[in-house]
Amino acid sequence: MTQTQLGDLVGVSGAYISQIENGKKAPSPALGKRILEALGAHDQAALV
Repeated sequence: MTQTQLGDLVGVSGAYISQIENGKKAPSPALGKRILEALGAHDQAALV
């Protein structure tokens, strides 16, 4: 999945996803949950 595709699924730009991946931005808890759901992960997976 590309950053643009993920961004489209969760309602942000691909550029914003890139900034999250590079540690320049931190997602809100709500956005973090949407990203996890879009990637098929569970909330607990983010805690590891």
